[in-house]
Amino acid sequence: MVCKLRKSLYGLKQAPQKWYKKFDSFIREHDFSRTSIDHCVYVKHFSRNDFIVLLLYVDDMVIVGNDISKINVLKQQLSKAFEMKDLGSAKNILSMEIRRDRVKIQRDRVKRRLWLSQARYIQKVLARFNMESSKPVSCPLSAHFKLSSKVSTMRKEDVKGMENVPYASAVGSLIAIHLSKNPSFHSRSKHIKVRYHWVRDVLDEKQVYIAKVHTKDNGADMLTKVLPKWKHDVCCKMAGLSIGLGSSS
Repeated sequence: MVCKLRKSLYGLKQAPQKWYKKFDSFIREHDFSRTSIDHCVYVKHFSRNDFIVLLLYVDDMVIVGNDISKINVLKQQLSKAFEMKDLGSAKNILSMEIRRDRVKIQRDRVKRRLWLSQARYIQKVLARFNMESSKPVSCPLSAHFKLSSKVSTMRKEDVKGMENVPYASAVGSLIAIHLSKNPSFHSRSKHIKVRYHWVRDVLDEKQVYIAKVHTKDNGADMLTKVLPKWKHDVCCKMAGLSIGLGSSS
């Protein structure tokens, strides 16, 4: 028995492609042109300063324009061709919160500005990696710092333990946040690589394993925090320093 589908079903592998082709055909029939940089961004020019931009993300759309009447016409055309719901002014898109300034600066004018914020998304990322209580620092890792196999842990138990630490995922989340805040950095790969990518590249290539050092084995504690005497003595011994009243090293 063979079932021949007359219409692509939601969930099939080819369904997204069928949907995109159908939408692309419809929107082009209404004089929208697809951008060469992103094929999910469509633009229709009415005049030099009058245009509509439509962004398609899977089956969600964001429409931007400076003439609300033309936007409403486009919504009517879309609703006739597709089952859709108008959610009104956009408040969130791609993990970004959209805020508007409606402060009146004159009797008959409004200061119209937009702000994009990823505060909620960043909070979710921190929660996912159990870093809600972490202290922020301006530069957690120097750009000139080089990782190599010489600084990698060689103990099998440390390597095995680090396999369950989602460090690469955390770095990927940081990259996503950084690029969305600075779209121009897409073309500045060297800048991004220095800040983020090179760390993940070294980890992916298994040149270095990063392991958590237990506090009892961490000799650097005396340089970063106040210690009880017993821990200070341990750190001094690990660093090869002499211990005692009046001694100097």
